[in-house]
Amino acid sequence: MVLAAAITEGVKAWLDEFPGQECTKLNGREGLLQLIMTHSHSPRTIESAQRCLTGQLCRYRGIIHPYKTNHAYHPKLLEAPAKSSVEEQKKSNAIWNPIKTMRLKTARYEAAVKWHNENSNNDKALSYSEVEEVVENIISSVKIGGEFLHALIHDESFSMYVGLTKRGLPEEDLRWLTARGFNLQEGRPYRGQRCRPVLLWNDNESSEITMNQGRYYLGFLSEIVYESGVLLNASRVEDAIQTKFDDLPLGRKLWRCVAKGKSSDKKDATEPKEVYKVFITYSTKVVDLLNKKQIKIQH
Repeated sequence: MVLAAAITEGVKAWLDEFPGQECTKLNGREGLLQLIMTHSHSPRTIESAQRCLTGQLCRYRGIIHPYKTNHAYHPKLLEAPAKSSVEEQKKSNAIWNPIKTMRLKTARYEAAVKWHNENSNNDKALSYSEVEEVVENIISSVKIGGEFLHALIHDESFSMYVGLTKRGLPEEDLRWLTARGFNLQEGRPYRGQRCRPVLLWNDNESSEITMNQGRYYLGFLSEIVYESGVLLNASRVEDAIQTKFDDLPLGRKLWRCVAKGKSSDKKDATEPKEVYKVFITYSTKVVDLLNKKQIKIQH
């Protein structure tokens, strides 16, 4: 139902006079209710008039009950994007998705640790504090190309990839450069999914950089920094190292998302036979080649 102009103009005038205040008997609520009762196209009860006034105040004020919001909250203008709009959802997701993801990862990890420690004939799963201790030791005392990682990370020419494999290092350390392979979750069908390399040649075809080209032209070398017979432990160390350096720009770090590979295997508990290796593949040529536009980043 379209309200009489007298009602909407009366509400707007009150909002101009009392911006950001609660509408009460002391500052004119009774008068607005009487205005609604008088100018409505059909008879109203006092309850109906109250609901109408609340709706009009919310509509023209821009936010609901500004006197109840945090002081830092900035009222939205009329016709600004609604909370359910695509623009506002993107802003909300940027805040809440990492929080929800971390909660989910934490719950899954705790469940996996509990199951492993209750059923394993292999090494025990590391606690959070033990993982942090391993990672701090790697950063401060393991040398990468003759230098400690905590020093190299401040070198603007240093780029690195942190990975995990149970294969030989030469088979796997530069596989992330290629479009081969895909981490398909158990039970999901394969539909031709391929990995998207982070680096490509900057030519007309955006050619893929082969593993051999990565070694000889991009100067990549690799070092194993941690080994374990328990995938859960190795994947947590990989995750923690990537998280430590995830604020580096793409090009200095060479992963898009933290620890996207498989994170645990129940066979490690019942049939231990694998050795999982966390490795760092690094180069001091990538940044220079990016600046010279000989290679490019695939976001």
